[in-house]
Amino acid sequence: MLRAVAIVFIVSTHIGLFHWEGTAHVLLAVAGYNFARFQLQGERAKRLRRQLTSLARIVVPSVAFIAVAYILTDNYSIANIFLLNALVGPQEVTPEWHFWFVEVLTYLLVCMTALLAVPAVSRLERRFPLAFPLGLTAAGLLGRFEIVDLGVPNTGPALWLFALGWAVARARTAAHRWLVTAVALLCIPGFFDDQPREMTLLAGILVLVWLRTLPVPRGLQRLTVLLASASLYVYLTHWLVFPPLVAIHPAVAVAASLVAGVAYWALVMRLLGLKRRWASSPPFARRTLA
Repeated sequence: MLRAVAIVFIVSTHIGLFHWEGTAHVLLAVAGYNFARFQLQGERAKRLRRQLTSLARIVVPSVAFIAVAYILTDNYSIANIFLLNALVGPQEVTPEWHFWFVEVLTYLLVCMTALLAVPAVSRLERRFPLAFPLGLTAAGLLGRFEIVDLGVPNTGPALWLFALGWAVARARTAAHRWLVTAVALLCIPGFFDDQPREMTLLAGILVLVWLRTLPVPRGLQRLTVLLASASLYVYLTHWLVFPPLVAIHPAVAVAASLVAGVAYWALVMRLLGLKRRWASSPPFARRTLA
């Protein structure tokens, strides 16, 4: 639900249908939550394969689409294609920063995957499942409060939110949840110097902490699942979809952006399904298909 609502708010804000900031940073916490929930199960080798597969499912479609955007427009650079703009691109806000979320999320996942590939660190995470992400949260807060400059814009703030979401997934008791809540209550105010944006972020974190399920009207369930599943793809594609449509009406541009993102997600899922079937088929069948 958070992913579905957030992507609608992000796209609508970018297009100008309405203005409501803060949900992109909620998605960073959701990414940490999902990393802990789905990528940290099983033995270390299986976890590593799962993490690399998840990372590829973000990077490959992103690189492919941004390469198309680079060809079709004058807004992006080669650094964008390789998700390196945050490291080597201009520091002022320009169209080249459109994909900052994908870049920062990729950096975080690469770093967490590499960190947990170290046997000693993997054992430490297993032994202290809540303290470990809280330690990462503390490290990220050094960047959030500008005590340490990590040298990559948005990565310091993103680290503590990602790690806090990870800690939420490891919070098994009410005491654990109150601890995570206290961190959010202490660290979110002043984060943006924009109270509505901070309250949006805080509300998203509190929903993640305290509400394990949310009721959805039956007629909206499929739409919610589609938007949540396709949220990354909507974020990628809307930058190309909405400019020629916004003059008609912002609502038309928003609807078209959501549809395009879902379509791109469906295409990628279809290609992944074909790849899995090809990989699992006997060698003779592969030659026949070829």
